[in-house]
Amino acid sequence: MEGIVLLAREAGFPLAGSARARPLEEDERSLRERLQGGFHGTMTFLENRPGRRCRPEEALSGARSVIVLGVPYFPGPFPGSGGPSGRVSRFAWGVDYHEAIGRRLDTLVGRLTEVFGNEASFRPYVDTGPVLEKAWAREAGLGGIGKNTLLIAPGVGSYVFLAVVLTDLELRSGTSPFLPSPLSASWDPCGGCTLCLDACPTGALVAPRALDARRCISYLTIEHRGEIDPALAGRMGDWAFGCDICQEVCPHNAAGTIADEPEFRPSAGPGPHLSLDAVEGLSEGAFRKNFGGTSLARAGRRRIARNLEIVRKNIAGESVNG
Repeated sequence: MEGIVLLAREAGFPLAGSARARPLEEDERSLRERLQGGFHGTMTFLENRPGRRCRPEEALSGARSVIVLGVPYFPGPFPGSGGPSGRVSRFAWGVDYHEAIGRRLDTLVGRLTEVFGNEASFRPYVDTGPVLEKAWAREAGLGGIGKNTLLIAPGVGSYVFLAVVLTDLELRSGTSPFLPSPLSASWDPCGGCTLCLDACPTGALVAPRALDARRCISYLTIEHRGEIDPALAGRMGDWAFGCDICQEVCPHNAAGTIADEPEFRPSAGPGPHLSLDAVEGLSEGAFRKNFGGTSLARAGRRRIARNLEIVRKNIAGESVNG
């Protein structure tokens, strides 16, 4: 595993670990319970063979190991906006992480193929396939799942992009030297803390480690199509794309160490704020030109316009029904 950790770091992944590919039975039970409760909202793709997400063998025949990779991305505190605007979640300040992390994955898989030859199989994912990245990061010893449902890496916090590579190689479990240990998969980063549950303005964290996406500001502003329930829209504050509240209050993020990742800094993308008229009058083509290569492009012009109108009304103290 040490050689793979070195290759991972060379490819741009400070965090790396591996776990034995096995069925994650407890995670599958939890996933099915959330789906039955409708917590996934309109993300109906999660209903497609949910067991596959917890069984690596169904995604890659002969899978024996799961390589888990992490990139800390904290770009800094929110600066002043200089006027009325909508806030953008930190993960989207720079370039689209799917593309940036995907390029690093391509580099790593290329190097792994050079080392192990074509007889070894590698299947990479970055938030795009039937794998539970956070659960596998826990299994690989990169961190523990917090009550806000996010992976918390010791000494790093929760501002971490994750990627996974399934392989038919049998690897010894281990983690990168960036972390103080390999952690037990049962490590609880939270103890009695409930700051994230208490801080969520929409009550999306219905219980520790249980998120009802239908109430989550990140889901509502990014994934949800159509109108947003006025009762929830009025609690969105000035969030125009995503939300960081449950991370901002987490003690594991208190250090605020800025990651050495230029691709994810404000200068590489839309930054922390959108003016209220950022997409006003833009054609679809102009929107793609302005926001192409960023996470905002995935939501599209109409959703961003909808979100900014809600922000405008919230700032003005108007009823979102108005």
